[in-house]
Amino acid sequence: MTDVFAQAAADLIGIVKSHGGVAITYARPGTSLSVSLTAGKGQRDTEQLDEQGVSERVERRDWLIAAADLVDGSTPIVPDHKDTITDAAGYVYQVVGLSSNDPVWEWSDRSHVILRVHSQEVGRP
Repeated sequence: MTDVFAQAAADLIGIVKSHGGVAITYARPGTSLSVSLTAGKGQRDTEQLDEQGVSERVERRDWLIAAADLVDGSTPIVPDHKDTITDAAGYVYQVVGLSSNDPVWEWSDRSHVILRVHSQEVGRP
């Protein structure tokens, strides 16, 4: 029997990729790992305190990525701190948690079809 939720998540990421997806390259610095794929791009604004205790707005990017697309050959890639995502326009994002103690990614669905990878812009074209 087909898992209805897994099929719904697969359909959803398919729609995201075909109707608003962004061509990206997911890479791990210092290695040969580099994967080209299409992902959904979102934005999340958070507040954090700077060194003086002043609250500042920080813009983050969340990427919706089909787990089946984020593979090295047939080996699934687990997003890691300091991995990079480069979009087709040349913007570079570093994979980071929402705070220093938070994970850099999470499952976006209970069937583990879609990864939500957190990042912050670190370079412009």
